[in-house]
Amino acid sequence: MKSQNIVGFEVILRGDYFAAFKVQQSAWRIDGEYIPTRAEFGASPIRDHKALNNYCKTLDSYGLSYSVHPIMR
Repeated sequence: MKSQNIVGFEVILRGDYFAAFKVQQSAWRIDGEYIPTRAEFGASPIRDHKALNNYCKTLDSYGLSYSVHPIMR
């Protein structure tokens, strides 16, 4: 059996307030900034991890809930 490797991470916005917009839009506008409902980041420990952390900090600053899932291949 071939083992799978983590090739990246996916962030998905959660929450009742956001759910109404999820079907209609691929991005949510907050204070003039568009925030995608789903975002994918690679598995690079430096560049991609920093981008993932910055994205999650942005979501946290707006009080949005989200989940992070590994992308396996």
